Amino acid sequence: MNIIFSVILLFFVSSFSFANTKTEAESFTEKSASPYSDGVAMNSLSTGDWLKYSGITFNNETTFAANVASNSGGGTIEVRLGSITGTLIGTLIISDTKDWATYTLQSTNLTATTGTFDVFLVFKNNLNGVCNIDWFAIGDIPPVITANTELKVFLPYNEVTLSATVQNLSSVKNTSWEIIEGVATLQDLGVTANVSDLAEGSYTVRFTATNSSDLSAFVDFHITAKYITESPVRSTDPPRVKIIETATGKTIASADGQRLRGVPMGYSTSDLNNPYDTKIFNTNFYKEARNMGFNAVRCFVENPDLNNEAALNKSLDILDTIVNLTSKYGLQLMLNAGNIGYFRDPDPAELKRLIEYNKRINVILTYRYKNRTHVIFEQQNEPIYDNPNPYPTVVQDIADCYTLMRLIAPDSHITLFTFMISCGYSMLDMAKALDSKASIDWTKTTVGYHGYGPPCANISRILELKAQFPVVQTEFWPEKGLGEGGFGTSYEMEGLEANEISWFTWWLHTGDISIKIYEPIFADLKAAGKMWDFTPIDLQEPVVDLGKDTAIFLPQNSVTLKGKVSDPNGSIVKYNWVLVKSTGTADFTQNNETADLTNMTKGVYFLRLFAWDNEDNYTYDDIQVVVTNKQSIPGQIEAEDYTASFGVDGTTYVGWIQSGDWTEYKVDIAEEGLYSIEVSTAVDAGYGGSGFFLLDGAKLCFCSSSYRRLGYLFTGKLHCIFTRRKSYIAV
Repeated sequence: MNIIFSVILLFFVSSFSFANTKTEAESFTEKSASPYSDGVAMNSLSTGDWLKYSGITFNNETTFAANVASNSGGGTIEVRLGSITGTLIGTLIISDTKDWATYTLQSTNLTATTGTFDVFLVFKNNLNGVCNIDWFAIGDIPPVITANTELKVFLPYNEVTLSATVQNLSSVKNTSWEIIEGVATLQDLGVTANVSDLAEGSYTVRFTATNSSDLSAFVDFHITAKYITESPVRSTDPPRVKIIETATGKTIASADGQRLRGVPMGYSTSDLNNPYDTKIFNTNFYKEARNMGFNAVRCFVENPDLNNEAALNKSLDILDTIVNLTSKYGLQLMLNAGNIGYFRDPDPAELKRLIEYNKRINVILTYRYKNRTHVIFEQQNEPIYDNPNPYPTVVQDIADCYTLMRLIAPDSHITLFTFMISCGYSMLDMAKALDSKASIDWTKTTVGYHGYGPPCANISRILELKAQFPVVQTEFWPEKGLGEGGFGTSYEMEGLEANEISWFTWWLHTGDISIKIYEPIFADLKAAGKMWDFTPIDLQEPVVDLGKDTAIFLPQNSVTLKGKVSDPNGSIVKYNWVLVKSTGTADFTQNNETADLTNMTKGVYFLRLFAWDNEDNYTYDDIQVVVTNKQSIPGQIEAEDYTASFGVDGTTYVGWIQSGDWTEYKVDIAEEGLYSIEVSTAVDAGYGGSGFFLLDGAKLCFCSSSYRRLGYLFTGKLHCIFTRRKSYIAV
């Protein structure tokens, strides 16, 4: 009897619901054929589709609301009782939200009804899709609040702005904020709030919204405030830069009086996926820069997620590498705290968020690297460029951030503004305005700019600025040679050197063009007697040699790799093997310069051996191991069983072959004799081509695949005399 009663009770509860509550769209009892759930909402709702919800009890409710998304012009939802053609009690006209994943709460009036009914939502007036529906409600429901509720604050920046989104805000009669956990200062700004005076620890802040029916809802924001770890000082850190007076005014220079000549290195969070492919970890980049004549590097910190501590720590790990390698090679490092546009947004709420982000990232960087003497902090990149906001407001934001940075890092050098073309205002006037809004220490501060166009590439404007404030040019295009355009147009090194302005070039992003593009420009400067004094350094990296790529043939399924590692002026202290990628599977172990791969399956394995010496210099070498089926002569060789290749693709055949592509096969030749090579190819309609065979690099003969209307079979025969027992044949 108990079991029967439980079953009946469960059926009753699942079959009936009441108005004045949210109903998830996926909780339908029946539906038409097309709609489906993506785990969030019901999708693919077009004209003629319907959803049924059984046993909803009405008590004279007069509103219907639905959380919907649409990207095809909208349509309508009819609310009917009893069937898809039953009594119509309301029609919701859907407004387009411009994205199938952007949901908004939309509502309409209902005819007052009492009783319990099966409710049908019938979708009409758009064959391309009326909407996706997340949930709906009949009658009044509490406010629906969404927000990012998990927040990180990195001290000493001790404030954060909280923001809540209330759907159907017009029906909300009041909101409130309160601190549930922790002690801080709270400023209630409606649907936003500012929490300040945070100390290290955890905080909970509650936002509550109440609608006109006195129904309330709340969300809790959880804030964690903590300090970023400081980067430890190294003995190789170059001394801090200084401001020097030149014949044309002030600029920045190294401690020994050399003006800065810098090369850029950008990085982004995408580099975290495969950092070994970037110049960040390549010691030769820093060594080449230093020995070519550069004495500084400028690096972008491109928008790490400050609420994702794991991602932020990975970004800081990369920055630590850059900071340490520039220190090791005697280079100054300018850290740019963000890319274009933070102060440009005309929307006040978004502008406030971006300005706060800029303060937060600058606090993180200045606190972490304040004791690294070679680090220069560049507050922002091109904040004035095409800015719709009045420049006095922007200047105040820059001043506020500068004051915060200076409190954290009183001895560090800071670069401000970084003007760009179309500034719209006098750079000198803006620098004066900044000087009046903050206590600027101009012995440790410079005005930055980019020399791409007026007024920033106007010599009179720059020298006017330089006469009163220290300046540094942080970007210009270097690709033209000396004298091809000159100072004031493309704004090249010749003009910068003639007017004694420190500079950084642009562009040399990690993974992009080689630093060697600057060699001919430097050669021009040297030939003209305008090359600056610099001292090359000799920090020799270890030598790592893994030899030639190799192949093994199944059933053999293991290989031992051993690198030849030496150091010209020290000793090897650490090794690390990395299995960069593979198309097969294997067990992988390593011991110093030796690596063992066992239980290998057919595929290609790409490995890298790193070696470090006692002076923290390191380098690496790569090797490729191909595991394939054993080939014999005579016999059939599958095209995909190559031991090496270029440009081709395929696992059951070799395809997408273009001019210059090749594959290589290692075969055992039993004895001298006359052999026939026969190739089977398929050619698509209207295509064709030709190729040739090589035996240890010597061309044997030529074959053509002819053009075919349909791509079936082509065979070409080639006769050659083999005189060696083992050879490579490349097709």
